Amino acid sequence: MNRIIPIIAVILFALSGCKTENPGFEKIIFHNSRCYGNCDVYHLEIKGDMSVRIYAETVYKLTGNGYIYLPDKEGYFTGKAKRSDFNRLDSIIRHIGVDTLKFDNVDCCDGIIYTIIIYREGKRIELRSMFPPEKARHLIEVLNVIKRNSDTERTKQPFTLEGQERS
Repeated sequence: MNRIIPIIAVILFALSGCKTENPGFEKIIFHNSRCYGNCDVYHLEIKGDMSVRIYAETVYKLTGNGYIYLPDKEGYFTGKAKRSDFNRLDSIIRHIGVDTLKFDNVDCCDGIIYTIIIYREGKRIELRSMFPPEKARHLIEVLNVIKRNSDTERTKQPFTLEGQERS
């Protein structure tokens, strides 16, 4: 009997290590639109398995002499998000109160329109505005980090992400 308890404990410990927690979302799609200046235009999709698809439509880099257009950074990319960025996104989604988060849908002026589509617990939530609420600042920041830092490779196979035509 004394030997059975440690064996059961080892088995339970091993099984608990195999369990992976499901992220707080199935899929997130993020778009930022063009503006009348030098704004990057990106379309990002990240799934709960950390896979990403990115369409970099227009890319600029800020230098000491102003903005430089970077056509070689444009195109279609697929890959995986970095685990630390993904975990940060998951934490924000779990704690931000996505179900009650409201964007005002304003698109009046010369600025970037942010569109975030979240699939979570069988629901689709679409948020869109030129002036997202302060509460969404960290969410937008981490989505921008994921689009810049994910481990991706260029693909020749074009794709269109949901909501892309409106961005």
